[in-house]
Amino acid sequence: MSQNDFNLADQGFPSMLTDMNSAFQALASNSSGATEPSLTYPLQWWYDQTTSILKMRNLANSAWINMFTFNQAAGTFGLTVSDIDSSGNLLVGTTDINPGFNDTNTGSAIRSAGSIFTSVSGSTAGYFNRNTNDGELISLRKDGTTVGSIRSGGDAIQIGTTNTGLYFADNTDSIAPYDISGGSVRDDAIDLGYSGGRFKDLYLSGGVYLGGAVAANKLDDYEEGTWTAVLTGSTTGASTPVTKTGTYTKVGNLVHIEVNFAVVNTTGASGSVQIQGLPFAHDASNGSAVTLGQYTKLARTSGSIPTAYINSGASLIQGLQTNASGVNANWNITATTGVSVMLSATYTT
Repeated sequence: MSQNDFNLADQGFPSMLTDMNSAFQALASNSSGATEPSLTYPLQWWYDQTTSILKMRNLANSAWINMFTFNQAAGTFGLTVSDIDSSGNLLVGTTDINPGFNDTNTGSAIRSAGSIFTSVSGSTAGYFNRNTNDGELISLRKDGTTVGSIRSGGDAIQIGTTNTGLYFADNTDSIAPYDISGGSVRDDAIDLGYSGGRFKDLYLSGGVYLGGAVAANKLDDYEEGTWTAVLTGSTTGASTPVTKTGTYTKVGNLVHIEVNFAVVNTTGASGSVQIQGLPFAHDASNGSAVTLGQYTKLARTSGSIPTAYINSGASLIQGLQTNASGVNANWNITATTGVSVMLSATYTT
């Protein structure tokens, strides 16, 4: 182990030989020593015995560059990167030991404890590629035991753990439940949420299949809203149109409506009682009955029972009265003040 200033002064024998031997020994041992050489040169080598690092002087002769770290006991060495800080963290393109964590710093860091951080601006932060065949791209483990994985499968990707996962299929534009360990779609086996862990809102532009996978099991609409109901006569309407805001609920093709005309003026109206403006037209099947909750000052024939119905394909409610013999007749509107009528109906559209 030797160091020398490599300045061979003009001197006699044997001092010159001793100085030359010292210089050659310093060259042979890479100026090994616990401290740096007293006189340094650009691109000079120095083996630091304190840290077991072989260093090279930079071209400006202003600092040392760490090159290799040696384990003398094990007889091994490793490349020493100048971006390894004093705590053993490898920093690439940054001085931040956790770039992108609660900040917008860019670069990569491998922490001495094992954590990896990478942050970029405006481009992809990481690439994982598997050649030759499909299979595991990333394995997620806890204490050495697999807890999940991300896998490739043709044009699809599978994410999950053991037999509970998701299959993202590009060719069918679908996401399916997947058995990660079995490598197959897992039909009718995985729940979305549970009693104490529910999702909140679900936004769909299509429908939901309940209890089966055929058209009869599809619920394709749910809607709540209001509609403008018009109380009128079939021949003429009231001098001042009588309107009320009703409510409706539509589940699939089933519609439920409610409206209440309270103390209104039907002066000028004539013909049979009608309520127009249904939010959806009745379908072409048989008509539907209407439930009358209340009616006031709408005259009827003595002994007759007033009722109402929605005819197939119609967008209005038609008044009707049935006498004691079961004969139906029009239920004509009464043109007067103080008229009230409350009703509800459920029909298909």
